[in-house]
Amino acid sequence: DKWGKAYDLGEWLDFAKLKEEAVKSCLLYTLDMGDTTSIRGQMQIKACMKDPYGTPYIPGSSLKGMLRTILAAAMIMERDDLRSNIRKDLERNLSVAKDKKIYLADTVENAETKIFRTLKRKDSKPGGAVNDVMQGFIVGDSEPIEGRNALILAQKIERKTDAAEKSLNLLRESLRPGTKITFPLTVDPKLCPFDMGEILEAIYKFDEQYNDNFIVKYKGIDPLRADLPQVFLGGGAGFLSKTLIYPIMGSAGVDAVMTIFDKTKVPGHHKHSQDKKFGVSPHIIKCTHYKGKTLQFGLCEFAIEEV
Repeated sequence: DKWGKAYDLGEWLDFAKLKEEAVKSCLLYTLDMGDTTSIRGQMQIKACMKDPYGTPYIPGSSLKGMLRTILAAAMIMERDDLRSNIRKDLERNLSVAKDKKIYLADTVENAETKIFRTLKRKDSKPGGAVNDVMQGFIVGDSEPIEGRNALILAQKIERKTDAAEKSLNLLRESLRPGTKITFPLTVDPKLCPFDMGEILEAIYKFDEQYNDNFIVKYKGIDPLRADLPQVFLGGGAGFLSKTLIYPIMGSAGVDAVMTIFDKTKVPGHHKHSQDKKFGVSPHIIKCTHYKGKTLQFGLCEFAIEEV
């Protein structure tokens, strides 16, 4: 205003004394706040991806990246020689102080080369990206997820190993549990060696180590099911669902992750220096509450239908 005071939208609407009908006429859509509690001060909302028509969808790159991590983890756990090689490289780099922006970048590059860049195309550099077998693994954007009712607001909750919780002033536009997401997926067998059965088997292996290295440490959190392939998709999913540290290091992953957090200067108030006593790092699992249940962010059931 003319006195230099900054208003958030809610404060400005109160100040302007606009009628409720006028405010509602400006709203594109509203969302169910679910089990949101403990709102203190301003609440941040992170929106989901939408197409030009305002319809939510998920980029194919998100699914492909998730499956790439899972396939890599499965190969590392299956092959002792590969795991030993990558582990030695990781341990060597963990002992060296590097700039935050490039920390472990060469370790990731070396692992990618060993796992995926095996095509040996003519006139190409060995280990170059042009030799990546995942070029034959093509995932399109999801079909538009129709209906505003598919979206809810989910509050971010940090849950500790002893089941103590902290509700944060952060809401995510999330898909309502039970919403179906459909992606087109094509595998070219001339380039990519993974068939549908191997993809599902890799998911089961990843889920098993996720339970063993992470979920088992948390009171009141259901393990991933052994009879159903489950995956994590989306920005709210946690550290372990997006990295290969535990598949590479096993139980020694606790020390490795603590070292990574220390060397990348994760703020001290996250208290990762205490992770050792919890037996897991990170010692926080990202959850939300929905209809009285505690749910992990991004957890989805996975299925493949051949057409």
